[in-house]
Order: sequence, then structure tokens, then C-alpha cells
Amino acid sequence: MATAAEVAKALLARADSLTYGSPVMKKAMPDVAFTPETGKPYFRVDHFPNAPFWSGLKTGRIDQGLLQVTVVWPKGKGIVQASAAVDAVKAHFPKALVLIEGSARVKVGEPWHASPLQGDAWTETPVTIPWTAS
Repeated sequence: MATAAEVAKALLARADSLTYGSPVMKKAMPDVAFTPETGKPYFRVDHFPNAPFWSGLKTGRIDQGLLQVTVVWPKGKGIVQASAAVDAVKAHFPKALVLIEGSARVKVGEPWHASPLQGDAWTETPVTIPWTAS
């Protein structure tokens, strides 16, 4: 059975291996100190485990949750390059991708992105990646 640490490690390692842009965009990982550089885009990674469900007595408990990789782009720079970064995130987490870490088998669902959210200095586009683990 998957442990919470194994699931997090599998998902975060995959997120950390994402490369996009020139220079390659940096990543703000969960609970790791990060200071964004003014005017430079980056990815923000968040992990949201959810309540498990039971598939049946034979299969047992299945953990589930969401990984969110937000494309954080400098405001006023347009949406084309930011949209390409969104596409890169979705391509990096294709539907049916299986990640193995220890006893955990983490399966990725179809990623989707939300509308860009405009702040004072940044435009953020969240890409949500559903997952299940057994």
C-alpha cells in the first residue's frame, strides 16, 4: 500500500524534472524557500492529497488527490508564451502516466488548466493534475 511520503516523492520528483524555457524556468516547490526573480516566470508546485476511496475488498483503499503546477508569468507580457508553458506542463504529465516510488503506484489522470488569474505583478495559470495511488 502506498504511503503519503512515497506518493508525494513520486509526484514532486516528476514536477522537479519539468524543464521549459531558455533559461529554464525555476520551480517553487511546496514548503521550500523560494524568492521569485522580478520579471522572470516560474512554476509553483502544490500538492493536495484528498480523502481515499475504497474500490472493493480485493483492491482495497485507493488514495487520490491533485497536483497543481501553476505557471506564474510576469504581468503584461502576453498570453502566448505563458500558454506554451501551460502546454509543457500538461505534456509532462500525460494522462495514464504511472509513477513508481517504493510500494506506491501513482497514476495520473487528464490534466486541465484554468483561466489565467491576473495579480498586480504576475499572471497565474493553474494546471491541475489529478492522481490516484495504490
